[in-house]
Amino acid sequence: MRTRLPLALLFATALTLGLTSQAKAVGIEQWLDLVESSLPDMLCEKSAYFRQCFEIDDAQCRSTLSSTFQECLTIYLDHLPEQINTSADGAHWGQMLGSCAGTKFEMQLTELKNQNARCNDITQWQ
Repeated sequence: MRTRLPLALLFATALTLGLTSQAKAVGIEQWLDLVESSLPDMLCEKSAYFRQCFEIDDAQCRSTLSSTFQECLTIYLDHLPEQINTSADGAHWGQMLGSCAGTKFEMQLTELKNQNARCNDITQWQ
């Protein structure tokens, strides 16, 4: 099942942290460390999609997000550039990793998803 959620957009936003049009390039390791440490705060907050639409607590959200992110990182590791040069680079790789992690998150926790109109309506989460 492909995730239809704006998760890729959330990841893209998070993954461009610290990058502006005037920023210097960021090494991929530094960028990934920043992303990995920042994402749970953004995506597992109580009002975020994962916490609203899945019967999980903060710890389970963070744990699942971390494991799905690591799985996706393994998939894309050979394709990642050595550095992120622009916010567009961060957005591109954020979308790739975000789509992957969001899909894996949903698949892993399908049985815990709330089946209500809001959680099933993509426009509610954009």
